Amino acid sequence: MTIDISALAWMVRRMDVSATLKTFVAVFAIFIVLYYLGAIFQFVSGVLRDDFGISDSGGTGWFVLAITMSVIAAFSPLTFMLWDWVARRPWRYLAAFNGAFLGAISMAVIGGALGIVGNEIFENLESFDITERISLIAMLGVPLAILIVWLLAESRTIQVVMKWLVISMAAVVLIGLAGLLAEDLSFDSRDALLEAVLTLAAPVAYVSIAIWLVVRIIRHRIILSADRPRELILGALYRKSFWARLAFLTGLPSSLWHAAALKTPAFWAFLFARPMVYGGFLYLVRNVDQYSEATTQIAGGAGLIAGGHALFYGAKRLATKYAWVPENPGDPRAPVLFLRSFEDDQLTFKRPWWDLPGHWFDLWSFRRNADEAMIDEIAQYGPVVALGMPGEKTIPFGAQRYYSTHEDWQNIVANTAKAAQAIVIAAGSTPGVLWEYELIARENLFDRTLVLFPPLPGDESEGNTKVLAALASAFRVSNQFELAKNQHIIAMIPTASGVPTLLTARKVTAAAYIVAMRGHFQKCTARQLADSLSL
Repeated sequence: MTIDISALAWMVRRMDVSATLKTFVAVFAIFIVLYYLGAIFQFVSGVLRDDFGISDSGGTGWFVLAITMSVIAAFSPLTFMLWDWVARRPWRYLAAFNGAFLGAISMAVIGGALGIVGNEIFENLESFDITERISLIAMLGVPLAILIVWLLAESRTIQVVMKWLVISMAAVVLIGLAGLLAEDLSFDSRDALLEAVLTLAAPVAYVSIAIWLVVRIIRHRIILSADRPRELILGALYRKSFWARLAFLTGLPSSLWHAAALKTPAFWAFLFARPMVYGGFLYLVRNVDQYSEATTQIAGGAGLIAGGHALFYGAKRLATKYAWVPENPGDPRAPVLFLRSFEDDQLTFKRPWWDLPGHWFDLWSFRRNADEAMIDEIAQYGPVVALGMPGEKTIPFGAQRYYSTHEDWQNIVANTAKAAQAIVIAAGSTPGVLWEYELIARENLFDRTLVLFPPLPGDESEGNTKVLAALASAFRVSNQFELAKNQHIIAMIPTASGVPTLLTARKVTAAAYIVAMRGHFQKCTARQLADSLSL
């Protein structure tokens, strides 16, 4: 059987991007709120003093400050946890409205942080009478309501009507703004005209981005709330503890989803790397008036961003010092064995060199290769272990390595494979990989084995034919798979019937391999993996 997982891979990629961006704010949200703690403290103290006659003497002020800090510190990460929990519930319409609500709040917070929303709007809000306030709410609420109806309606006629209403409203707003510019502004020079155009372009761009994000969030919530395993798209939480949920939302790899990780320096380095980058970005885009301040701003912001990337790299180096000791593993859980040819030691996911945003997201979401992805996705089930490449001077971030001798590596692999809860093997035709095939077949371990096909450059039909033939011969299965011309082989997974299933995709992406890993470890059915995600 052959299953096209392109639709799932597309959705997983979008969710990965959203989750990665969220991790930069999840930890820093506490510090952003604490930044405004002085104003909150003054407000609470004023209420106590003016309305209740309670003075600040006797440590009352510090008590209020401590309580306020505790509440904020608790609810900042809990907000993200609640968001993730609701996304995993099968509540279609609530999920959509929740997505719209959170999307609007998120855009307001981000816009305020970046200085996009002018403070004069909020300063003049108190001067509005009740009619003006209702009109303002209607101006914001009606388009949002139309968008929600458009996305939730099952009738094609209603969808078309709502779509043209949105387009018509956007056209009216643009025409109105253009008319105001033509009437109220006099363009004495080309610079004045350019300034007017830029003045109009900024709010239009902001509103367009906000609408796009709201539509994206609602669409994602509808997809997530359908009859499909949400863990396949969002990633599984094998451990249901508070620490596991919090670590997941802050972007830590699943090997650190336990309270004992607090004792490791890698945990703290991973935790603070993202807030440092986010803080540097906020510092870089803040408003300045003087040239000297601008120079300091650029240097400071760039320094924080570079420091965050260096700290993240350092966290990976710190995480690699925990080696695999086959005789005394130190972890009672059954391991996950990673087998591959040393020609591609980490099974690198190919991406075009010019896709710089993609490379950046792959870096921060542990999607550069299968080795990293397993630490992020699979290490929560058990320790991921592998043999190290002979002569390797720097241990890469990924599976725990053991550097065996030429004489004992086969015994170590055989004993570990028998005790492993799962085996992940990179397909190939080298002598070492062929021996591993024979081991899996001889010990009847195929039902727990996930075979990943390395991305091959150019026309991969000849290479895949050779690899498939070697697999079929070793596992004694049929080699008659139906492969479309525009499909790339991603993985082979076992099924309950004993007949292997080939997973293919139109594009070879990291997300496609993530779908294969999740599908294998979550025991997904063929129908779930063939989900087209259609609304």
